[in-house]
Amino acid sequence: MRRLSEYTANHLLLGVFRTLEGAERARHEYLNSVVHGTSDPWAKQAYHEVSDGDVAILSSLPCLEPADSQDRAFVVSSYAEGFGQVIRSFEAIAGSDTTARGHATALEAKDDGEFPYHCEIDEVLVGELSLAPGGHRQAQR
Repeated sequence: MRRLSEYTANHLLLGVFRTLEGAERARHEYLNSVVHGTSDPWAKQAYHEVSDGDVAILSSLPCLEPADSQDRAFVVSSYAEGFGQVIRSFEAIAGSDTTARGHATALEAKDDGEFPYHCEIDEVLVGELSLAPGGHRQAQR
């Protein structure tokens, strides 16, 4: 993932990888190609100085019904709005659309209604790094 200032945009989903080594290679490629490149679309952000630490590997996300042979993964993200910010949190990686939708529905049911809150699901190819300005962004919900 790439952290962005919540005053600028949502955090980016850069990819889902089977191994830590694969994720580390992708992180290195993203840093070299985008963050240290000549045309980083996120070089200037509100209230945030860009650093290598913004590109992080989230190895502790819950994996719901993972399948080693699958070529696609479904990433559940929650979005909470308040005070001029939209905060994206990566909640889980699921092996199927049905499992991802069930998890998203369960998260939304826990919402207290104090601030706008919803979940979205992004379907991504496993092992594919996105160098696009918006990262993997194919929300289904």
